[in-house]
Amino acid sequence: MNRMKRLAYSVFTTTLLITAMAHADGQKVTALLDDTISTYVQKDDYFVREQKIASNALILPAPVLAESARGYVKVSQPGKEIWLDMMDVTLRPPKSTGAAGCIRTSADSSAKTGRGAGEPCQ
Repeated sequence: MNRMKRLAYSVFTTTLLITAMAHADGQKVTALLDDTISTYVQKDDYFVREQKIASNALILPAPVLAESARGYVKVSQPGKEIWLDMMDVTLRPPKSTGAAGCIRTSADSSAKTGRGAGEPCQ
């Protein structure tokens, strides 16, 4: 019985460690969508444009350190941390949008709808 407890404990601990590593990996900025990109500074509850820099001046991929509700992401660059507009960057892996809904059709309708991944509506 003691052997089973140790095995269960080690499986549980391994699962926790793998989960923690997956969360630590998180999102990364993998691409910039323009030749020049604006950087921002946070002043209290709002963001102010600091400067425009060339996209090739940033080192990618850059891990996302923080995300604001106003649509900015904080990334680390050599010697500083900067805020970027989420509309100017590509994030990987993309945020989950949650469960995809299903538009139901009447039973006698000939239109077949799907979720886009080959899974038909029920």
